[in-house]
Amino acid sequence: MQRKNDILNPKLDVVFKELFSKNGNEDLLEDFLSSILGKKVKCIEISKEARIGQKMPDEKYGTLDLKANLESGEEVDIEMQIANREDTINRSIKYCSDLTSAGLKVGQTYSEMTQKIVIFLLDFEIFKEYSEGLHESYLCLKGHRDKELSDLQKEYYIELPKIKKVTSEKLKRLRRWSAFLNQDKEQEKMDNNDKIMIKAQKELEYLSGDEEVKRLAELRQRAIIDELTVKRLAIEQGLKEGKEKGIKEGKEEGIKEGIRDVAKNMLNEDIDINIISKVTGLSINDIQKLK
Repeated sequence: MQRKNDILNPKLDVVFKELFSKNGNEDLLEDFLSSILGKKVKCIEISKEARIGQKMPDEKYGTLDLKANLESGEEVDIEMQIANREDTINRSIKYCSDLTSAGLKVGQTYSEMTQKIVIFLLDFEIFKEYSEGLHESYLCLKGHRDKELSDLQKEYYIELPKIKKVTSEKLKRLRRWSAFLNQDKEQEKMDNNDKIMIKAQKELEYLSGDEEVKRLAELRQRAIIDELTVKRLAIEQGLKEGKEKGIKEGKEEGIKEGIRDVAKNMLNEDIDINIISKVTGLSINDIQKLK
């Protein structure tokens, strides 16, 4: 048995893909999707790194982490995001639209279009006004909120930090998967007879001993850290320039207000409060008041 510190983070996209796309692990993905979609599903095809939206060689395409075709006819695409890039909603809309249009072949009629589902697994919060952690898009006609316009496109947003706090019985299974993805050992203590979750943990431990997967995971983790560092340095540079401008203009209060604005923006980016305090010079208490 490997030590906890040796276990790879299943939320890293490279690890997530290897775990759920591996031959023999179809039951893991089916159970996971069932916990999100609220119905039992059967996968007939699973692939990783599905490219969508590219029709010409120089045209931009999107890359989703995992793709599954279900026995019931739906196509499900999953993307895991650890870092908040601020474009999650727009990306999900584009991905779903591209998938829907690409699914209609020459000679087919619109009535032959099949349902496309995009699932975004987020290790951060984007819907701060809501406490639930699972959000499903719902297209409706204005003035008829109880009528669904179409179910051909569905987007699901799972905010992992919120899921473990949700007590809904409906999301019990998704909470179990959330505990696994977070490697939350306290929350995971539910059922020693849960064969699916036991298998998922064993498979993760097996992957954690694979040198190639470990190398890819380290590279991916480094890339995420670099991305966040660049963003933080950009904020620090902007803060420095703001201070210099404020000093030059002799507006001390303007400097303080600018610092508070920077702190607010960093809070909106879910940057750690300790980092915000270090960058802005504000106390933890002052930052919590802003929050």
